[in-house]
Amino acid sequence: MEPDDDEFDVDLSIAVISYLVSKDRSESDFTPWMEEAKEQIYNAGLKKDFSHSAPVVPGLLRLLKDCLLTHRWEDALRVVQSVTKEHSGTASAIWKGGSEILYADGESNSHLLELLVNQLKNLTSEYNYKGVILEYVFYLLHQGRTAEALEQMKFKSITRGLKKSPTDQSRYLDLQYTLYQGMVYYTLWLQAKQYLEKLKEKEDGDPLLHASALTWDEEYLQSHATRAIEAFRNVETQYGVWDIFVTKYVELLEYTEKTEDAYQVLKVYRDHHDENPNAHKMLYKFMKRQNANRGDKLRVLQDFVKLVPSDELVLELCDLLEENATDAEGDLIRKVLQLLFNMLDYGCWQNFEPPWKKLVTLLEKLGKDDIPSVEKVWSPRHDWWPAYHFTSSMIQTADQNLLVCKMKVAHLLLGAGNTFGEEAKKSLNEENLRHMEEFVCHRQNLGIVFHKR
Repeated sequence: MEPDDDEFDVDLSIAVISYLVSKDRSESDFTPWMEEAKEQIYNAGLKKDFSHSAPVVPGLLRLLKDCLLTHRWEDALRVVQSVTKEHSGTASAIWKGGSEILYADGESNSHLLELLVNQLKNLTSEYNYKGVILEYVFYLLHQGRTAEALEQMKFKSITRGLKKSPTDQSRYLDLQYTLYQGMVYYTLWLQAKQYLEKLKEKEDGDPLLHASALTWDEEYLQSHATRAIEAFRNVETQYGVWDIFVTKYVELLEYTEKTEDAYQVLKVYRDHHDENPNAHKMLYKFMKRQNANRGDKLRVLQDFVKLVPSDELVLELCDLLEENATDAEGDLIRKVLQLLFNMLDYGCWQNFEPPWKKLVTLLEKLGKDDIPSVEKVWSPRHDWWPAYHFTSSMIQTADQNLLVCKMKVAHLLLGAGNTFGEEAKKSLNEENLRHMEEFVCHRQNLGIVFHKR
């Protein structure tokens, strides 16, 4: 009978493994060796004087690998516990093996996992304990155990020996640790906020008690918001991609009505990370929420679209450029045309109606007065766009509105009687067919056909 987890003798297991590994065994004998090791480990009554000079760690690691590959999580956990006694050169194996077990079978071994994490925390000579805690915090958050996650992050390591100078890696991990601590506070804040919103909807019971509960919850909410903000402070200036933390930071600043601070955080983050598209995107969305003026939004959105010409926000940029544009600003209209063609070069928009609908409107607006501008963007695409966008396969799958839009574009760019248009007609319902015939007739009369001559 196997002993209880609390009675599991780690020192004895190392001695047994040491004895077994010291034997001359081939790789083909590994499975029986592992089974023998397992049997002996659980034999709490075995008493022998084994030498610890044998290759204990390699054998343990082979055993750990086999347990992980065969998903025997409880056995793997016990092997990892054994490895923790061999401090030299084992921290990485303990870390990786233990983390795998955490995510695979954590619920059934929660008490053993906590014991393992506590052992891992103390291997500070080889591995920063904060990395260990972070992995455990992710596991706890995944299970919704937010309060426990916060308690874990309050752990303070006992420094042994001479204090080492910080390295770039340790500084980076310290930053991560602080930011994730802020994320835990943010999670607690969000949970409290949702609870408070529900509480405000209820007015039954003693009004005095209800008011008292609301006051306490609001103070609790404010406390977590303040702590999260403090943890996130200055993240916008740090090297690296910190989008998830910046968004939460800004959300909290907006909640506490520090709108100008939120704007400065996003602006500084964009300036320090100008090659990160999300930095531009977050700033634009904030400005949009705050009803910033058209010029400021336009500048931010233009910088973003230069980095991501395929994003859906291209359509908003087109709207901003067209907004209040006069005939004297024909260059803006031509820029919109270029933006739409660039966007539609990407396959993700082949079956998305809005850009096609906007392209039809723009081509009609340009009319026959600016054929050179259209030919400038169409000429480099003439050889490949038809086979890319105007295909028989899309006719079978596209809805009627999208099909009509693409037929109009094909008519204007490829001319009347183009293969795509003729084939697509067969799939139109009576109303759309009549509409398309009127469109073709009207455009022929205006002479709006930008096909290559």
